[in-house]
Amino acid sequence: MDFDASFRQWGHVDIGQLQEQVRALPDAAWWHDVERQQRFAAHRQTQSIALIQDVQFCYHRPEKTPAFELFADAVQPVLEVIAGCLPPRSFVVRMLLARLPAGACIPLHVDKGASLRFVHRLHVPVLTHPHVPFTVGEETVCLRDGEVWEINNCRAHGVSNEGDSARVHLIMDWATPVLVQQFLAQQFATGVIQPL
Repeated sequence: MDFDASFRQWGHVDIGQLQEQVRALPDAAWWHDVERQQRFAAHRQTQSIALIQDVQFCYHRPEKTPAFELFADAVQPVLEVIAGCLPPRSFVVRMLLARLPAGACIPLHVDKGASLRFVHRLHVPVLTHPHVPFTVGEETVCLRDGEVWEINNCRAHGVSNEGDSARVHLIMDWATPVLVQQFLAQQFATGVIQPL
């Protein structure tokens, strides 16, 4: 979502249980989503575990994946805190755990898909360290464990892991009733959705 800053900090959440679960994951649990990486070339070096997906990118019935149930108890407190900051009937369109291995990077890019521009893109660092500079627009910050940050994904953004351990973020796209209306209006205007 485009707003008048590069980052907005939303506060802090308790991620202790989520950290324990993520630390216990074997390397084989993380996978390269080839289709996602082909669609979003900037993410070639990332590994992910999808928890909620909007496969059609249309805000219609996002689906919980089997992995969601494994992390449900750990992410529920995070979801409750964020839902309390948003208008009623807001919902998660997408949620995933994203792992950036040591030495890897996500080059500067702008999210171009219509569905990606009409959401609050929130990052919650689960495992991180001070050597993970995250740049959005002209600003670079190092996010700390448990902080909730919204990034302006309509500006060029990227991150590099300059440390010797992996960085893991919980990334969520939240839609509000107003953003859904804006998305649908844009889809009608461009002819993607045809009126009845």
